[in-house]
Amino acid sequence: MCEVSGLMKAIYYASVKHRGDSGEYDSVAPFINHPIAVAYNLVETGVTDMTVLQAAIVHDVVEHTSTSIDEISQEFGEEVGSLVEELTVIEKSPEKKLDGYINASEYQTDKAKMIRLSDIYSHLKETEQGYYPIWWDSNNP
Repeated sequence: MCEVSGLMKAIYYASVKHRGDSGEYDSVAPFINHPIAVAYNLVETGVTDMTVLQAAIVHDVVEHTSTSIDEISQEFGEEVGSLVEELTVIEKSPEKKLDGYINASEYQTDKAKMIRLSDIYSHLKETEQGYYPIWWDSNNP
């Protein structure tokens, strides 16, 4: 499979898994915009590693759907599955989820850290555009 095909497979897979989901920050935009932006940020900084780009595209699939890490590994290989596992924090409350992200970063590989930083950057850009998480309490910043 050529690299473009591998990237398109990840985009299609994530778009099917996230079908009907709206963004956490922009409730009008389809959620798939976010993982595409995460991968795009990485490409813009010179990342060409296909496993990193595929993992960036599918990084929220396990957290937001009933998909398992094993399914990700079967579709995209063990390395992508491992990266997604490093990035996945299953928590309901935003505070616990943020704590999970912070605590996990100490043990993440450099590839997972690149994806997480791009993920954070993508969220910061959304807030800069005036979109805030749906759980954001504007009365208690």
